[in-house]
Amino acid sequence: MHGQGNFFDPRLDDATQYPVAAKNKSGHTVSDNDRVTGKLNGLQAYQLSLAERASGVNSSYRDAQTQMLATNLQSSSAAFKFLFFH
Repeated sequence: MHGQGNFFDPRLDDATQYPVAAKNKSGHTVSDNDRVTGKLNGLQAYQLSLAERASGVNSSYRDAQTQMLATNLQSSSAAFKFLFFH
């Protein structure tokens, strides 16, 4: 499943753990038609709003979920910046 966006994940460079991905440079995908990066900020706002509205959910679970979502989006944004502005 290949999306239409840029993807950077240096973990996939580990040939011991991911030999096929490392060989194919799967962690360094750049698309000519990036339809994802421009939507990341809106997606983050939506995901964080869901965490705030969750009712009946343990607050520590909700806090962990919110932190995970924010971290994942920051990583995606950092990867984009690394690829194009580094």
